[in-house]
Amino acid sequence: MREQPWHLRHATVKHEQWFHNLVELHELTNDWLQALQGDKKPTYQITRGLTKAVVQNLWMLDSLSGTELEPLLDEEGAELTLARLDHTVWAVQAWTLASLLEKTENAEKSALVSSLEQSCFKMGRKCAESRWPQPQVDRVQFDLRAIIESLRDCPLSGLPFGDGFLVKRAICSNVQLELRACPHHSTYPEVEKIADELCSLHVHWMRGYCYALNNRVTVESKTAKPRCTLDWRFIS
Repeated sequence: MREQPWHLRHATVKHEQWFHNLVELHELTNDWLQALQGDKKPTYQITRGLTKAVVQNLWMLDSLSGTELEPLLDEEGAELTLARLDHTVWAVQAWTLASLLEKTENAEKSALVSSLEQSCFKMGRKCAESRWPQPQVDRVQFDLRAIIESLRDCPLSGLPFGDGFLVKRAICSNVQLELRACPHHSTYPEVEKIADELCSLHVHWMRGYCYALNNRVTVESKTAKPRCTLDWRFIS
């Protein structure tokens, strides 16, 4: 017997993880807007510059953080619905960043970038604190290899499309990773246009994420071909 009627659309654990990662990623975009503009109405509702496909799916972002996955599902099923949401979330974040940079005078851009970096750090730390209760993170205090495990449960992990981190070196005191799912590897045209700036901000998000697990951990990042790299160490 079937566990569920064939005609009903249900989400799997993978779909739920994908969805919650997108919610976290979109909360970062909203934090940028609230901190920098104080808008009650999200700027992305002004659709100029967004592709038709993204515009048609903007409704999915309404109160996304307070929404469950099931109500979003339609006859397409979870996989296609989440693929549309994935594109929309990433495109809106990239478009928001590009718009903020475009509208800011050159003399004020360094202050803008600093504010965005602080937002990323704060939201990354908030995500880690909600996903990793203290008893689960004790190992990170002494062994940086646990960082790899923790990063694989974050919105920037590349899941469900694959492991976003290629481990180049992993010992207790040093972890070196190549990024396989950073904005530089996105297939979305909106993200490709601003990949350098967005990738840099996402590194600050990961800094905040890992700071919540161990405030003695620091990271150096490099943008390089074929992949960006992260070098995690303990602060001396």
